[in-house]
Amino acid sequence: MIRSSRILPWLTVLTALSILNACSPGPDPDAKRVLVACLTVSDVDASAILGAQVEPFRLTGDDAPRAICAFNDAKSNTFAMVQLQKADNVKDVGAALGADQQSIQTLLKDSIIPVVFHPATGFGTGAFYVDNSVSPGVTSVQLHLIQNDYTIMVQVNNPKSFPDGEKQAASLAHKMLDNMQNGTAYEQ
Repeated sequence: MIRSSRILPWLTVLTALSILNACSPGPDPDAKRVLVACLTVSDVDASAILGAQVEPFRLTGDDAPRAICAFNDAKSNTFAMVQLQKADNVKDVGAALGADQQSIQTLLKDSIIPVVFHPATGFGTGAFYVDNSVSPGVTSVQLHLIQNDYTIMVQVNNPKSFPDGEKQAASLAHKMLDNMQNGTAYEQ
């Protein structure tokens, strides 16, 4: 009898906690979901795409006008970056991306090797790649597109070749769009 009298209060408390837990509301369905640049591509996926072990590094807050995430190795070498900017007010995607291309052309007109633009098929109207040689031995490939109400830029630094960089940038962008679609790129 002594043992059961000691256990009974604990069982009552545990039962009450279980009932309260079962009745507690889950996540607030009206809570604002925030798109997180560093969640758009996982470190595992980025490492596989880039062929190096990388970790995401937040360069801006996700509530900033532009959310930027770099993918760096253990020595802080940046292999790639992703950038997101809200584009829900863009009425003409093709014109907006055309204006971006003109701005980049003007900005990089004095590059050692002239900047080259290629259409990025499979990413909607106006999407394009930028192949740029910043200086001897330093190259980058950028992919610019507008999709899912976001202006997206993916940059791959020092790819083996421009075609390889374009494939890596496309793979990162597809992974971003998939994770935006399935919800894993958001936090509440």
